[in-house]
Amino acid sequence: MLVTVIQPDGVIQQHPIAYWNNNHNDIAPGAIIFIGYQSLFHNYSELNHAISLMLINRTL
Repeated sequence: MLVTVIQPDGVIQQHPIAYWNNNHNDIAPGAIIFIGYQSLFHNYSELNHAISLMLINRTL
């Protein structure tokens, strides 16, 4: 399983999550962690990417 991490500078990263992973990935303060939809209909295949772009361009 992967989560999308949106760093405060707008960089999108995919981080694997599982208790057996020995990877250490830094997440900056203020980052957004987005858990995307796993199974989508064909018409909505780009929904996770669209949500990630919306989160990058959000205003505070």
